Amino acid sequence: MTSVSALVTDDLPATPESLTWVFVSPAGGFGAHAPGERLGTYRVGDDVALHPDGGAISGPDYALGFVDLIEQNTHTRAHVNLAS
Repeated sequence: MTSVSALVTDDLPATPESLTWVFVSPAGGFGAHAPGERLGTYRVGDDVALHPDGGAISGPDYALGFVDLIEQNTHTRAHVNLAS
């Protein structure tokens, strides 16, 4: 995690309880350099990174997981990560 991200995740718990948030991090192999294929599935981990085979998640699967986290509202006021 970058130092800026670490500062954000350190400060988020201190926000008012009325503020709903989730901080989402992708698997380490996420990005334009590793586009991957859409699998239609993903795993959700806590603030300890998940390490899938190959250490990646595709853009479409990350987007799917991100939207699901928002719509399902099952992880609130938490740092989670997504992996294949």
